[in-house]
Amino acid sequence: MAGFKGQGACISTLNALLNTGATAYWALFTAAPTAAGGGTEVSASDYSRLAVTLNTTNFPAASSPSVGSSGTASIANATLQTISSGTTNNWGTVIGVALVTIASGALGTSNIIYYAPLTSSRSILTGDPVQIPIGAFIATEA
Repeated sequence: MAGFKGQGACISTLNALLNTGATAYWALFTAAPTAAGGGTEVSASDYSRLAVTLNTTNFPAASSPSVGSSGTASIANATLQTISSGTTNNWGTVIGVALVTIASGALGTSNIIYYAPLTSSRSILTGDPVQIPIGAFIATEA
């Protein structure tokens, strides 16, 4: 029998994960990870994961207005996140972004908080700025 989470539980889950005060890191991918980890993260000498504080400044608390009618709830990033103001190398074609729990190293099942594919992939070339615009990353619970 399939079940579901109520809207209150969806809201509580998002707030519990994205408003802890802990530090997480933005990671960019050229091949998508799965829930078990993996994927192919950008590999360039000038690339590193960007730290972000999990708080209501960066991820406003989910509440009734952000709850979907189908029993889902979402939180979008509320601040511009600049990964690089201008790359010094080509980073390849980025297809997705994740919030992860570790600053570097291989990603496993417990390290990915949320992953989202980009609406359209983006080739990152030398000199390109790399940013996650306000509202571009949306974490959803269902």
